[in-house]
Amino acid sequence: MKRLIRSLTLENVLSFGGSVTIALGNLNVLVGPNGSGKTNLLDTIGLLRACPSDVERYMRQNGGVHAWVYKDFAPEQLAVTATLGLPSLKANVAHRLEIGIDGVRAVVDFERIFPADSSDGEFFFMNTTHGPIVRSRGVEDQLGRRQLDPHQSVLSQIRAPNRYPELSGVGDAYRAIRLYRGWTFGRDCILRGPQRADLMSGEIQEDFANLALVLNRLRHQPKMKRHLVDHFRLLSETFDDFETRVEAGTLEIVLHEHVESTGQERSWIVSAARLSDGTLRYLALLAILLDPQPPPLVCIEEPELGLDASIIPVIAELLKQASQRMQIIVTTHSTLLVEAIKDPDSLLYFERIAGATRVTQGEPTAVKARARKRTRP
Repeated sequence: MKRLIRSLTLENVLSFGGSVTIALGNLNVLVGPNGSGKTNLLDTIGLLRACPSDVERYMRQNGGVHAWVYKDFAPEQLAVTATLGLPSLKANVAHRLEIGIDGVRAVVDFERIFPADSSDGEFFFMNTTHGPIVRSRGVEDQLGRRQLDPHQSVLSQIRAPNRYPELSGVGDAYRAIRLYRGWTFGRDCILRGPQRADLMSGEIQEDFANLALVLNRLRHQPKMKRHLVDHFRLLSETFDDFETRVEAGTLEIVLHEHVESTGQERSWIVSAARLSDGTLRYLALLAILLDPQPPPLVCIEEPELGLDASIIPVIAELLKQASQRMQIIVTTHSTLLVEAIKDPDSLLYFERIAGATRVTQGEPTAVKARARKRTRP
């Protein structure tokens, strides 16, 4: 399985002062105290994902461009360089994005997409003093300075897969990234009631609005349904099955529970509205991690929240197995999860030193020992 993001270099982005390069493997576990920068790394990946749609809007919705530049760094500019492994292309591709500030608006000061292993100035796209230039398959197109919106990435403005496959490949890869961070399963969450039946049943949406549709798709694959049911029984031996019920154009998740009491066997149906937060979280995690056709990169924030300690090793094993089919980035405060995963491809310890995020990588034993001092079970 080819890693989508092989490395990230962040320069004066959020809490990353100076230049910080982070190499990523298939399974990446991020640990460290609150406020150390783990979430900021996911925010940066979200910024890349916004490149094919609307970078300026994403930054505005996440604090505004001034909040994105490390401590009012002068000049007010940040930069992100991602090295990507794209299945559609034979060579790795790098994407560099430099964003400055014009009043209260974000401005793409510079952008370059180029072969990651090239040292001779090759590129597929680059802003120059003479205007943007696109190169592909030996053909060079020079664009007028006013042909591109300076507040947006080129990936949202040029979509021509046949003419510019490198640009389209990067844009398509970014669009496919999924970040699961809104783990709010309170009484009014969308999972507890009937869900719309007219949504897509591919990858799970980040607000879980189509989880019932995804489960409905998976339950009609006999092998996948067995996997889901078997893993769900590990949470509670009383759970017997699950289904999605159709009513008035909506789908609702229900569980079948089987118990023995006073010598009698009883079965009943439990609506998602009556399930605990941890049970719903576990059901969502199963759908994400067992899907046989996952997105290329999935980021999951604190998957252990609300789950009993006995189920943490199950989550660890699911993460390891899923990382064989997709790249995974997980943040956690659980030493149990870190220890159950044992040796992830990349174990990263985040900490703030003199106000800036620093990342320790490559020493699993030392990282675990430092994390154990600060994290909870």
